[in-house]
Amino acid sequence: MAHRVTQKEIARLAGVSVNTVSQALRGSPRISEATRKRVRELAETHGYRPDPALSALVAHRMQQAPAEKRATLVLLLNWKDSRWWIRQARSGRETVAGIRSACDLLGYTLEILSLPEQEMPSQRLLRTLGYRGIRGLILAPPDIEGEVTPERRFWPSLDWSGFSVVALEPVTFYPKVHYVAPNHFSAIGMIWEQLRGQGYRRPGLVLTEEAVQRVRYRWAAAHLVEQERLRAKDRVPRLILKPEEECPVRHQLQDWIARYQPDVMISKTLYQIMDEGLSCTKRAIPYVSLNRTDEFSPVPGIDQNRPVMGQMAVSLLHSLILRNQTGEQLTISGTLVEGRWVGSDLPATP
Repeated sequence: MAHRVTQKEIARLAGVSVNTVSQALRGSPRISEATRKRVRELAETHGYRPDPALSALVAHRMQQAPAEKRATLVLLLNWKDSRWWIRQARSGRETVAGIRSACDLLGYTLEILSLPEQEMPSQRLLRTLGYRGIRGLILAPPDIEGEVTPERRFWPSLDWSGFSVVALEPVTFYPKVHYVAPNHFSAIGMIWEQLRGQGYRRPGLVLTEEAVQRVRYRWAAAHLVEQERLRAKDRVPRLILKPEEECPVRHQLQDWIARYQPDVMISKTLYQIMDEGLSCTKRAIPYVSLNRTDEFSPVPGIDQNRPVMGQMAVSLLHSLILRNQTGEQLTISGTLVEGRWVGSDLPATP
């Protein structure tokens, strides 16, 4: 059997303690950058690899540890409206519930920090978390409006090397880290399958610019793919809503419906966009939601399985921590969580 290089041997070669090697391999900010680099280079040169059995033992001990001795994971919120995502958005609350259940199962405690509530720059906050021994961070879905703020714009340039990091949804101004997200592309396919089965032939997609950016055009792209199966005359161009101050949503919908005559509308929280719902039209048009969890009232559509997303994020983060995989990644991967269709049949087609 090939000899397995141990942390003790790396410590002897580096002239430091085993604890220093352990912290250096985890990217702890308590260890100087020079020492971290030297230890990692020695570990790579001599073929050091974590012991799977030892990692499993550590995970078991974490699960059995009393609450006051458990390792802590931090969920970072960056909504301008403080903790809106976990207080008012049902999808946020369900995601956090999934995160908490997985933390309980794996032996972690969860701390939630809202960046707008912190009286320090992001880099200083990260150093503070490192000094506290925090090793795992989950980045919550962002307030898209926050993308233009200088503090968010420079997030990729921050030093994330002391942490294992997982994002909820891939975001351009986040660091390059692995992520967990709803499968937005397949959600459209599920909806179209239901609509075809119920006789609808002219589905129309209505989105805000914020929704388009958040999912990186996946809904719009999948909708175009489905439309390719229709006759050209039955294809309804998507409607990307302009801000209310530019043109009332009511008028945009009226013009679009009058021109293209969709027989069903696919959207996300459309009733929240306009107070009058779809009463602006001369005829009632069925509505299907891309995220029915956040609708004001029950409507047919996609349940994004947000609790599962939260659980998967913690599971992924746990595996990164056990492998001492920290900081930004050269190649990132995404775990996509399939949604499911929920709701009764839509009204009969006209």
